[in-house]
Amino acid sequence: MKIIKYIVTSVLLGVLVVLGINCIGQFFNFHLPVSILAIVLIGFLRIPGLLIYLIFLIL
Repeated sequence: MKIIKYIVTSVLLGVLVVLGINCIGQFFNFHLPVSILAIVLIGFLRIPGLLIYLIFLIL
């Protein structure tokens, strides 16, 4: 049961972060594509996952 709760909260956190960055980024003409890769990477790895994803998008 703990594993399912952790997975669900991680995915929800990933969705909220991606949507939050897209809301703030619209003022700077920047957005992250909403994809399963972005949500899972950001949800499970948190800040390092976000940085990895941003570097991946820039390169």
